[in-house]
Amino acid sequence: MGRRFKVLTYSGNTLNIEVEEKGDTLILRDLESDREIKLRVSKIDEGNYIVHLGSEKYRATLTDEGLLINNEPALISGITELLALSRVERGEVESEKTPYTGKGEIRAPLSGKIAEVKVSKGSRISVGTVVALMVSMKMVVEVKSSMEGVVEEVYVKPGQTVKTGDLIVKVRAEEKEEKKS
Repeated sequence: MGRRFKVLTYSGNTLNIEVEEKGDTLILRDLESDREIKLRVSKIDEGNYIVHLGSEKYRATLTDEGLLINNEPALISGITELLALSRVERGEVESEKTPYTGKGEIRAPLSGKIAEVKVSKGSRISVGTVVALMVSMKMVVEVKSSMEGVVEEVYVKPGQTVKTGDLIVKVRAEEKEEKKS
């Protein structure tokens, strides 16, 4: 099974597409009609590609404003990957937990951009405390603590792009005080 995407067009249509890689060929399958399109994609440089569809060639350019095909705006208003949900449902990914290495490190659960840092050096946190908010695939994701302690260091700032596993916060576990009798 390939990666699944929901594609929204400017005309309001929704397409559910599965994309499968076979060597240098991509197979796009419309999940509703089961129709397939085979194409090859060659990268020219960062953000620029040549798409081979049969005997035709198209230049695809990714910009901050969206996707251009032969320098014309594509008729796509948004693309959302659906695979992450099915991986959670199959138990391959835990939906609520942030990766924790056991070394007091809280790491990014996925790639994205830091929207807000909710803690600072010296903050006391507990299990489930939201330490940062990330934006990934147009969704806001809470990065939660999986331990109790005091924040020793914050390694990110708002607007910073992070990859899966990048260090967000370092936490020092607090020693529990023993009561004197």
